[in-house]
Amino acid sequence: MRTDAEIIKNVKYILENDPGLDATHILVDVKNGIVTLTGTVHSSTAKWMAKEAVKHVSGVREIIEELQIAPVL
Repeated sequence: MRTDAEIIKNVKYILENDPGLDATHILVDVKNGIVTLTGTVHSSTAKWMAKEAVKHVSGVREIIEELQIAPVL
């Protein structure tokens, strides 16, 4: 079983290296394999992409997606 620290490291790596996703303002927390994504993204598509990317990380039991869409200025 993977530790929360290992999961958080992998989740951040995947989000930061996804060429179609700006993860600059995504915060990641993990407790007992449950990943919580908070912060802001630029679109509903980005919210979906972040959650989909995290699904494939080994050790993730559940994803709580609390991302907000940043207002366009």
